[in-house]
Amino acid sequence: FRAGKIAFPDSKIAETAVFFAALSPLHLGVGAGSNNDGLAGMICAWLLFWMAHAWKNGVSRRAALCIGILAALGLYAKTTTLVVSFVALTALLFLTRRGENESSTAEKPATRNGFAIAALLLCVLALPLLLRNQFLYGDPLG
Repeated sequence: FRAGKIAFPDSKIAETAVFFAALSPLHLGVGAGSNNDGLAGMICAWLLFWMAHAWKNGVSRRAALCIGILAALGLYAKTTTLVVSFVALTALLFLTRRGENESSTAEKPATRNGFAIAALLLCVLALPLLLRNQFLYGDPLG
């Protein structure tokens, strides 16, 4: 909802998205099960929020840290969140380059290294899980 409000402040897109998510039978069924799909969905929603926040306000150190930490936590919760994590990191890379091309230096402290912070944090935090999976299953994402 917050990501929709940041990206489209004057429209009803955020309310419509919440309406469909709340009343979708598939979403309700997945959330009712005893699994971590709800956690993975929440992490993906937070990644979308931080992408929208960085898009609207510029890349900050806080946004880069949150994207890196959430991407790693998403990998621990469910490997399917890796897709949204790659999208978030790619968006952060493009936003970082956009910030370098702008001549204004208004409140963008981590513009030059925001992508590096998030990617390094993801790699460092996810490394134990990837090594464990490699040793146990022979596949780092297994």
